[in-house]
Amino acid sequence: MTAEGHLFFSIACAVFAKNAELTPVLAQGDWWHIVPRRY
Repeated sequence: MTAEGHLFFSIACAVFAKNAELTPVLAQGDWWHIVPRRY
């Protein structure tokens, strides 16, 4: 998978986790702390 593919996958996972409210931290966290900043 390319770097862009990894970025897309990580954002998609973050969106799913936030919308599914898997944990209170993800449900209440802001996007800048959920999405990794390495890219």
